[in-house]
Amino acid sequence: MPSYSARVLVYDADLEHPFNLPAKLEQHDYFCIQVENEADAVEAVVKAHPDVVIVNTLPAESSWSALSDAVHTTWRNRQAPVILIGESAGIEKKVASFRSKVADYLPANFHDQQLFARLQALLRINTMHEELLRRIFTVEKYGIKDIEAVSPEVEVEDARVVLLGRDAAELDELQEALGSQRVVARLDDPFATMAALTEKGVDGLIVASRGEDQDFFGFCSDVRHNSRLFNLPILVIVDEGVFEADEMQLARGATEPIQRPIMADDLKTRLELLIIQQRYRFAVRKVFMQSLRPVTSDGLTGLYSHGFLHEHLASQIADAEEWQKHLERFKFA
Repeated sequence: MPSYSARVLVYDADLEHPFNLPAKLEQHDYFCIQVENEADAVEAVVKAHPDVVIVNTLPAESSWSALSDAVHTTWRNRQAPVILIGESAGIEKKVASFRSKVADYLPANFHDQQLFARLQALLRINTMHEELLRRIFTVEKYGIKDIEAVSPEVEVEDARVVLLGRDAAELDELQEALGSQRVVARLDDPFATMAALTEKGVDGLIVASRGEDQDFFGFCSDVRHNSRLFNLPILVIVDEGVFEADEMQLARGATEPIQRPIMADDLKTRLELLIIQQRYRFAVRKVFMQSLRPVTSDGLTGLYSHGFLHEHLASQIADAEEWQKHLERFKFA
């Protein structure tokens, strides 16, 4: 029986299926479950154990509520992330109304690179959250019941953003879109920007690049090679219709290219969602170590005991076999 990197539920109410999502997903080693109505979507969420749910429709409030409840109560209360596909117009209002339910969104004219960049980011978060829940489930067998899972609802009103660019008018536009209180620095030099990123506790970076800004091109790679910044959300502003530039920026470490002309709601919402994901990662990492207690650790090494690892790995193996997911095991002598 084949195994897959992840299970993706596609709820697509458009009977013409213009995006052909199943074929694209299967080409990238994802197991795709496609449904066309709310009832089937709810049933699939409960029974098929999806890692990510893609919703290419805007359900009625009652239908969305049923789907959302199902998404939020799967596998030991694991909250499968949702990607909403919709028109960019009014996207901030749409996403805000689903803030506790939608993990990300795609504009209706999305490019494949955007789809898979979002999927990979959400799957990393999903893996972290699933691992956290699994550890909580395992330590409960040792009598430890005071560890709580982290809520994916994270506030970003106090987010701190750095802008890098040489077009003052465009930087003004970016600052107005994000809010002046969030922009902690506006810089035109990569070296000064790197210093600001490491000194100011920054949540996100926006690079407004132009063809003549050759020194900006490798900057994302430099940020990714910094161990303190490798997960930092980076949006790179590029010229409209230049997907080759998108590919170049993604390859160099950008989280996502944003094409001109800049849509204020789109930019603000995209950055906020990325910062939510980043802060959620940090929150989960802090909780991870709470499961390492004297009763679950080896007295000599301080690492997890053989008994804990046996229980934990047995749970991982059972789930991987049941849901046909990749699982690699290594034994160190």
